[in-house]
Amino acid sequence: MSLVSLPTWVTQPHSHPDDSSVMLGVGYWPLLVTGTAPGYFRAGALQAAARDLLRLQWLLTLVTARTWQRGTQPCLMEADGHTDAFTAQWLDRMTVWSLREQFPAPDAIELALPHWLPAAWDKSVASRRCSNALNAYGHAFGYFTEEATSDAGARFAAVIEAVTGTRTPSQAEKTAADHLLSAAAPDTLTESEATKAAKDILMYALRSETVHTGQLHGPESLGGMSLGMFSADGDPSYVHHMTTGVLQHLCRDILIQSLGGPTNDPSAILQRLDGIREGWMSIGPPLPV
Repeated sequence: MSLVSLPTWVTQPHSHPDDSSVMLGVGYWPLLVTGTAPGYFRAGALQAAARDLLRLQWLLTLVTARTWQRGTQPCLMEADGHTDAFTAQWLDRMTVWSLREQFPAPDAIELALPHWLPAAWDKSVASRRCSNALNAYGHAFGYFTEEATSDAGARFAAVIEAVTGTRTPSQAEKTAADHLLSAAAPDTLTESEATKAAKDILMYALRSETVHTGQLHGPESLGGMSLGMFSADGDPSYVHHMTTGVLQHLCRDILIQSLGGPTNDPSAILQRLDGIREGWMSIGPPLPV
């Protein structure tokens, strides 16, 4: 599998994540992905390619903390096919929706992928637990908007359950607490503090109500209405949304470590949790570095 950056700035309108009646202009530098896939017939090879492309999409989402999307489903190319022709046809279709005048191309910035990414790919293929956790994280990350906080929270909790290989909340909480303890700087976090933090972040009582009774707890219970300001009034729906954002960062750190990546200091996660406990509310969770 090879990734090649296309030197063409693509602009398109996309539906607002919290209101499909509103269109947002977005722009991006596309990547062309080519490679081979096993199969005894075309449909089988295309399915294998689709699974590999999805795995790549989730891994890029994980390591960059940004949502990656497919511009097209995998297409079969003959041995003598030319990627230039395919690329030209795809870019030509994109011009129908082009917003180039409204969104001029910015300066391109090089994206440096971590050195442990190839090994993470191999481990996600070899380990069913890691593969399931990666799928859960990718879907949850793309799903996490102010209209889907409750469902995204359940998907994020599934990341830790998949890594642990458990369906027991107490075991998942222990996994999260153990990670916080092992990743924190020496003498900065006690076992009781880590246990309390894991329990507060995972919010299993609310997760159970969402999964088993359909109850909503985030801004989606208010039709997606956002505060749109700094507040300390303790709005429970927005507290839920922000705490789910903290869970997102914790799941990301645990999954990266499980795939052979570095161990990240959880101090930013714990500071964010302390801020929520103290009543400080902000527009949204910060993206990790």
